[in-house]
Amino acid sequence: MLNESLARLSSGSKIVNASDDPAGLAESMTLNAEIGATNAANRNVGNAVSLLQTQDGYLQQAGSALDQMATLAVQAQDVTKTDAERVDYQKEFNSLAGYVNDTATKSFKGVSLFSGMALTVTTDGTGSSFSMTGVNLGAGTAYATVTGAAADGSGAASISTTTAAATALTQVTATRASVRLYRRRLTGLNCPCRIRPLAMLNTYLNRRP
Repeated sequence: MLNESLARLSSGSKIVNASDDPAGLAESMTLNAEIGATNAANRNVGNAVSLLQTQDGYLQQAGSALDQMATLAVQAQDVTKTDAERVDYQKEFNSLAGYVNDTATKSFKGVSLFSGMALTVTTDGTGSSFSMTGVNLGAGTAYATVTGAAADGSGAASISTTTAAATALTQVTATRASVRLYRRRLTGLNCPCRIRPLAMLNTYLNRRP
């Protein structure tokens, strides 16, 4: 009995052995498991937020490239431009298309950012999840229509067409808005406040009487 009392005093906890409070110990173990699962979910959410931040950064750069491509397409329609100047415009247009195509190959920790694959993030210790629509910069999209499939942009649309780049730019702007919305929602879920009540209750169960 004396040893048990000394053990409680030294540990600061009223539960040292299972026999001290079986029900309290069981509840404490459940809380510890829930705290661990919630911490893991917070890390999942944090990683997803980082992925979205990276994705948004690339989309911003792709949007800038598409903006320049749209501008070049309009400039090429200037009746005062020579055919030689239009060839130079097309070269720059193709170079920018190659940049967008390269962006489409980017990944985050081995996960493709722009393959169009939907992502589901576990957001809490009970298995609740949040789904995000994938972003596709590849074949069959408004982007590919203007940039083509070649890595160097040589398959890009003809600069004589002014609408393709503008359409792609509209698409990337809308996509960035969606990515930012996902990021804000996930950032709100990634909160230490979800852990504190569990930890406080667990401390209460174990505190020295």
